[in-house]
Amino acid sequence: MWADLLSAAAAGADNRHGYSYAIASQSVPETVTIWHDGRQVFSSLANAGISVAPTPVGTFPVYEKLPFQVMQGTNPDGSP
Repeated sequence: MWADLLSAAAAGADNRHGYSYAIASQSVPETVTIWHDGRQVFSSLANAGISVAPTPVGTFPVYEKLPFQVMQGTNPDGSP
């Protein structure tokens, strides 16, 4: 990701809306922190997954920003 951002900046292809990324912490308490253009804009307690479906470790770009999200579906064990 960083190589792509640096290449785009060197080519003058900056994103006029700025850049956002998220960092998820798996240490207790688990958190997620959102950064935009180098400034921390949001931080909250989070659930970093479960042992059979853990959240990947790393820094990830933010592609979609939703004002809220209702999560639904099934757990890995098939329960709702």
